[in-house]
Parts: sequence; C-alpha cells; structure tokens
Amino acid sequence: MARRMVVLLSLTACAVAVSLAVVSLAVVRAMPVPSLGTTLQTGSDWGRLALALDRRTQRIFVAGQTTVTVLDARRGTALRDVDTLPLRPSPMVCRGAICGFVASYSLPVQPVSEEVAVDEAIDRVFVTNSDRAQLTVLDARTGALLQTVGVGHTPHALLIDKSHHHVFVANVADGTVSVLDGRSGHIERTVAVGRSPLALALDPRAHRLLVANAGDGSLSVVDTARGQVMGTVAAGRRPVALAVDTSTHRAYIADQERASVSIVDIPTLRVLRVLSVGASPVAVTLDERLARAFVLNSTGHSVSIIDTQTLRVLHTVALPGVPRAEAIDGSTGRLVIVLMATDTGGTLTPTGSLSVLDARTGRLNWTLPTGHISTALAIDERERRFVVLNQGCLGGAQPFDSVVTTVCRGVRPAVYPGVVERILAFAGHSPQYGDTTVRLIDAQKPPN
Repeated sequence: MARRMVVLLSLTACAVAVSLAVVSLAVVRAMPVPSLGTTLQTGSDWGRLALALDRRTQRIFVAGQTTVTVLDARRGTALRDVDTLPLRPSPMVCRGAICGFVASYSLPVQPVSEEVAVDEAIDRVFVTNSDRAQLTVLDARTGALLQTVGVGHTPHALLIDKSHHHVFVANVADGTVSVLDGRSGHIERTVAVGRSPLALALDPRAHRLLVANAGDGSLSVVDTARGQVMGTVAAGRRPVALAVDTSTHRAYIADQERASVSIVDIPTLRVLRVLSVGASPVAVTLDERLARAFVLNSTGHSVSIIDTQTLRVLHTVALPGVPRAEAIDGSTGRLVIVLMATDTGGTLTPTGSLSVLDARTGRLNWTLPTGHISTALAIDERERRFVVLNQGCLGGAQPFDSVVTTVCRGVRPAVYPGVVERILAFAGHSPQYGDTTVRLIDAQKPPN
C-alpha cells in the first residue's frame, strides 16, 4: 500500500510538472460553473500566441510566431498545422538601432491586442507576422495557406471591417496602418499615423478608424472612405488599448503609464474627461446596452467600471489575479475575464483562471481555474462556450512579456522585456518552448 501511494504521488507530481510546460486552450460552457475536459496536442512553437474562433464552422485558430494550428471545436480534434514563418526570425525586420520593438514592448505589461482574426463571411483568417513584416491569409474552412502579404514593419494589432471586408494592420515600427482588401489580399493604401500604433478600433457608422499611438501618446482618427487622417488628439502618455461607443461616437482610451482612461468625442476630437482607474490598464470593453465600459487593470489586479452616460467610474472590482483579456457574454449579460496568473498573498503563480461578473452590478459570480498563463478569450454565444487560451511557462522566459517572465522564473521584470530574447533570436539562439496543447473544457463532461 505504501509503495502504491508513493507511485501515485510521483505520478501526480509529474503531471503537475508537465502541465507547467504546455500551452492549452480551454472551452467552457457559459452556464452554470463548468468543469474541465479533454486535452489536444498541437505543434511546437515559441513566443506569443493568439486566438480566434470561427463560430460558423466551429474552427479555432491558435497562432504562434511560426505556425497556426487549426482545431475542430465540435469534434475536439486538431485538423492541421500551417507554417507561417521560418523558425529563425529575420534580423532585417528593423529600421534603426532598436526600432519599433523597444517602443512597443518596453511596457510593464504587454498590451492585449488581436494578432489573428476571422472574417466568417468570406472564409478568411488573417495572422500578423511581426518578425517578417507580413500578413498571412488562410482559408477558414480548410486552414490552407492562401497567400502572404507584405505590410509594414512590426505589424501588431489587427482589425477587420466585416461590412466592407477591409483589414487594418497597425505597423509599430513604421508608424503606419496598412489597409487591405480582405477578399484579394491587395493593399489598397498605407496611412501614416503616430509613433508606435498599438491598438485599433472602428466606428463603422461614422466611417472612422481610431488608432492608439503608444510612442507619442496620441489618438489618430482615420477616414476609412478616403484613407486620410482627419485629426490627432493627445491621449495620455502611453495609450495601449481603446474601444468605441458607436451610439455616442466616443472613444475610451486606456493610458497604461498614467493609469487613466481618456474619453474623446470623435467628431470634434475633444477630450471630454480623463478618469483615474487601476494600475496599468491594458484592455477596454464596452456594453452599449448597459451603458458601461470595463477597463482591465493588469498590475492593479482589478476591473474598473465606467458609466458611459455620466462619464464616471462607478466602482473598481478586485480580481484574484492578473487580468489579461475580457469580453461581454451577450446571452447572459455577464462580463467574462481571463486572468493570466493568480495572486496568492502577493506572490504571482502561473495558474490562469476565468472570472465571471455581473456586468450591471460588477459582482463577482465565480472563478474557475483554466490552465497555466491564460492569455486570450473568445465567446461562442450560440454554443454557450468560452474559449480560453493558456500559454503556459514552457520551461523558460516568455519573449516580450515581463509578467510571464516574472511568474515563470521568479525574476524582476526587465526594463525592456523581451529585448534579450529578441537579440538572441536575431543571432540564431532563439529559445525553444516545447510542444503545445489545447484543452477543451466542457460543462457536460467531467474532468479526466
């Protein structure tokens, strides 16, 4: 009996160690509190990961820096891996000594941004390749590689205008936005904006594209019909995220350095109010039906809730860890937040989780562990599932992200997180992060 107990404890320890070295994707039912499910193997990759869901075909696209893994959410199987880049990044991506990656990645926490997106109406998936200044286009149904389009240097944020099938790509190093025809992949124009554009948002009825420029603390407003910058307004010191209220044509811009949100009237480019929020805001999400804006405060471990009618902060809700991504579940009227790490008495541990709040009151309903270093979220309201991407520690420091490095290695965040890893990559010494996995979490199936 004692020998069996030792064996069981050893196997448990091994399982925990292995779980710290994987990237997983969790799919959980929206109601009630879900349970864990199956695990899928994907390909080997390194660096950042992004997530997109095609709700019509139930395809999940997990993008790393060198591959895109296509998954079937219905069957719980991996369909294929698509190589988008050679493993070794190109040292010719930069212009200047340190170029745009210092401007964009010297933040205390890497801002949340979309690097893979789906246009379901035309069956296209778009993936930014920052190390090759390219945009990869895939067939959404088969996952086949259709084309690779050259864009500006260090493409970062990615946004699709689904009514006109235009694709907007923010090029950090160039200070530009590339505008593409999503059907043909043809670049229609390149628009010069501010320094180090990190976030994009669209006001489709006003035909306006908004660009948050972290390098010079500004907001650029682009006329999408003419492809011209209509104006620029100061938006703090380092704006890294924004959202647009299309009913009032107001923009909410998160300034990570000043821990504030600037509210800008888009037609007049007038700053209506600057609100103090929690430390290091990294994401903004709007619920126009409730007249609420939700601001994730990364190092503040909280979410600030703004009344978009009175333009005041109603309250700031403490969270049990480091928030990374958020979305509104329209079917239940709840705010869903992914926490990349857990705060255990002031110490961060790499246990990611999913927190669900009442969007109207801000009350925290429940929190569910999802995996290690949870970083991205998608909601499938029709299937009543949450899709959570878990990056994992993968046995080493993560490029471009000081929080993940701190959690996984217990080291102080670098002044320029990711610079050392990036220089090593240029020299051909890129760190290897091992195999990745995808975990599907289903409320109707108990955990293994």
